[in-house]
Amino acid sequence: MSQKAEIVGASPPYGPAMSPAIFAEKWFAKFEDLLATKFFHDDKFDMVWLENNSEAAFQHLLHFRAQAVELGLREQDYPEHQPPAFRDVRTPRARAARYCHTNPFFTASALMDMVHPILCRLRELKHGNRICGRSWQQMPLRMRQHFNELLLQVDDAKRAGLWPVSEEQEKLMMEEFRSREELRAATLGLKVR
Repeated sequence: MSQKAEIVGASPPYGPAMSPAIFAEKWFAKFEDLLATKFFHDDKFDMVWLENNSEAAFQHLLHFRAQAVELGLREQDYPEHQPPAFRDVRTPRARAARYCHTNPFFTASALMDMVHPILCRLRELKHGNRICGRSWQQMPLRMRQHFNELLLQVDDAKRAGLWPVSEEQEKLMMEEFRSREELRAATLGLKVR
């Protein structure tokens, strides 16, 4: 991860330098699109959804953190998150827009709260637990290889300080995620563990 500039490209070869305002607008647009098209688009949650969306979200967050570090930006450089006044949240785009307002670090944190427990569950899946009623061995080899690579990238990002989740935060995230997962599994008649 020593190639942060190559990963992110914060210094464009043309156009204005990346100011805090441009950084925020850029990442609000990227996060809103990701949330609207991948997370709030439908209620489907299966292994294909995991494969398609967990890596996309991880990559967004990784690039966001790397670019923030490269530019020396911190959460304190932006106003405290203030959700917009009532908005219609019936569409995926409107639901996503509620997160993309005022402080891009809040938006990244909210996305981290959604993604990190999924990545932890993938790690648990390798150690005998089930997701969506399936075990690690029941998944196609291609999918297992993809998840292995993703988990290695998460480990690299943690070592580089670009995936800032403490053990305490991880524990709280996982408890909340398991509760939601158990409820969903019971509704669908699936085994969670």
